[in-house]
Amino acid sequence: MFLNELLSIYGLEPSDIKLHMAMGEKVKIEPLLAFTNGDFKTWQEGQRNAYFGRKYILSLIYLRNNEWLFGGVYSVNGCNQVSEKKFKYDTTLQAYGSDLIGRVVLYYEKNFRNNYLIAENHISNMQLIEILRDKFICDPFPGYANATISYEQLKQITITEENSWKTALSIVNGIYVITDISTGKLYIGKADGEEGLWQRWCYYASTGHGSNIDLIELLKNKSEDYKLNFQYTILEVIPKASNQEFINERETYWKDVFCTRKHGHNKN
Repeated sequence: MFLNELLSIYGLEPSDIKLHMAMGEKVKIEPLLAFTNGDFKTWQEGQRNAYFGRKYILSLIYLRNNEWLFGGVYSVNGCNQVSEKKFKYDTTLQAYGSDLIGRVVLYYEKNFRNNYLIAENHISNMQLIEILRDKFICDPFPGYANATISYEQLKQITITEENSWKTALSIVNGIYVITDISTGKLYIGKADGEEGLWQRWCYYASTGHGSNIDLIELLKNKSEDYKLNFQYTILEVIPKASNQEFINERETYWKDVFCTRKHGHNKN
């Protein structure tokens, strides 16, 4: 099924619709995080121009490469220009497809910059590929070898206590790396608490620095928002039964491998 077929079920005219391919400028998943936090409507209503020149906005939220999450159909009630490059819309979420919001995933190869599309020019190329059983919260845990997430994703996972992530991270200790994606500098750390990696990463989600001296200084000198540049990756999983000496040795090994005392954010 394609989006044009879905719209026909609800009796919506494509000529009444502006498609909003919702994607953050710096962080692509920014609107997705707003959606999972219940703030998408507010996020969407703030624009840099009067982009929504039709009766309805059909919101498609960037999920991952070429995949978009249905965010609902909104009526456009009005628009006010509040500054030179700031417009504030007044919208109302409509009942069209309300049971599918956050559940329908569409496939569409968007290889251009424009995020505000004339519906009739694109909807026949937007294919429905999945209907999730439950409303989307976050991607499930992808396995220890593929667990790389941004600070915003980490924040969302810990706030919602997403079950697959919490379970996987709680049952193991390990060595992790925090990458400052703006500079490439690394911080190597260990997780050896009662709840393993989950406990340690929850602390990063709440503080941004995890009480690490260099990261505290970095956020102080830059800004609290600088933590949005941090990316978290598991380097090595260590069984809970391992002794403390072994965990310390593995942490030292990875610090030596990446030279994080000399070129990164490790102080010792």
